[in-house]
Amino acid sequence: MLRAEILELGKCFKKPLEGRSTDTKAVRNEMIEHFGVFLRAVKKLTTMINNLQLNLFPANENKINNDTSLLKAKIKDLELRNYELQIKLTETLDLSEVVKDAVNKIKEDNEFLLKQELKVVQESVVKIKHENQAVLKEELRVNLEENNKKS
Repeated sequence: MLRAEILELGKCFKKPLEGRSTDTKAVRNEMIEHFGVFLRAVKKLTTMINNLQLNLFPANENKINNDTSLLKAKIKDLELRNYELQIKLTETLDLSEVVKDAVNKIKEDNEFLLKQELKVVQESVVKIKHENQAVLKEELRVNLEENNKKS
């Protein structure tokens, strides 16, 4: 838009001045000379901007493609890490089950051993009780006999 206006202005300056004084013509020529430099600079800048825009499009496309590739690589990496963590979790759960089974077996064995020890202790108590009763009966019998002999 700006370029079109500047070009149109340039066309106006190039038209011959009819019926005007030579001073105006000199001023016009000087303005055209300065304006021509400006116009060439604007044309050059416009061309450079167009070239940069043309170069920018593939660069943006490459960036998008690189971003896509990078994201795909990240997804693959995350999937691999997820798989490895699943394996570790499975191994941990399996190990946990083995440990749980071992603990339960140890508990059962301990209960069995404690029951056996309790049974042995109870039998010992009963045996000691019977022995004490037998000893007491014998002492009682001996004491009775001694008392009977004395009387």
